[in-house]
Amino acid sequence: MREASPERKSSLSKYVLRQRCFAELSSKARSELAGIKFVPVRGTGGVFAAPTEIVDPVSHVSKLYFEDECVFPEETYLTEFGASLKELGMIKRLTGKILLERIEIYSEGRREIDEISEKVQHLLTSESRPPKLDSEHCQMRWIPASIDGVKKLYNATECRSSTHKALVEYSMPITELEFSLNWQKRLGWDAPPARHYILRQLDEAVSRQDQDTSVILSLLSAGWLSEIQELDTRAWIPGVSGGYYRRSDVFFKSAGLHPYIDNLNSQFTKYFRHSSVPIFGIQQEPSFEKVCDVPAAGRGCDTEIA
Repeated sequence: MREASPERKSSLSKYVLRQRCFAELSSKARSELAGIKFVPVRGTGGVFAAPTEIVDPVSHVSKLYFEDECVFPEETYLTEFGASLKELGMIKRLTGKILLERIEIYSEGRREIDEISEKVQHLLTSESRPPKLDSEHCQMRWIPASIDGVKKLYNATECRSSTHKALVEYSMPITELEFSLNWQKRLGWDAPPARHYILRQLDEAVSRQDQDTSVILSLLSAGWLSEIQELDTRAWIPGVSGGYYRRSDVFFKSAGLHPYIDNLNSQFTKYFRHSSVPIFGIQQEPSFEKVCDVPAAGRGCDTEIA
């Protein structure tokens, strides 16, 4: 049968797959039959697939496949021989191997982004405990996400879910798809992203004059800023007067000389007072020398320094 033409194989299969005949096949014969392309697939006209390559169209896993992938058996053939095809390995449930294969297909990006989004969401809801992704699959761009109104496919290190929006909305694409906590852990989203994304988020918040300071508060609350030494050279700490200051130019009190030095915005006190993180260490009040360094215009023309 293996050497016959696909059409001849399909014709012979109709005899072999009949319940009475199929029941008499040995395990070895069934194993060999499972790998032969004799099942006619729908909508293709002359294309055949092996039982292990076809998908049960009424199964939940069928929603993960595109119609033009040639994986669904012809309806009449399935109706007559469906039971035998299932025993030969027709795909009817999601496995770790199939999940990874689907990621590979989606990452090819050959279809409309919204069409891929639909399939990816089905994948996410079909498997609540995904297998560990190897480095190759982690680098594949299969997650639909958008930034500045442009939707594309990204890998897990390049985007985040909407639950992280306050932390990365200025620096990383956001996916609107629903990722469970298990999925987020598998993708590494339970840890901070690369440092340059965090710095871009912080810098953008400052440049946009984020008056409600919610972005910076979110970054501090998440603990994402604790290990970033570059902060010492950046003016990012909100002062009570509305500006942003370097660590050396903001204090807990007696520094209301905006825009040169300022008192710390009270919303941030708990993150800086008694902090053991060196880059969060600020002085109680400015020194005499520090005040002297402020231009006279900043102190007021009539201000004297004792």
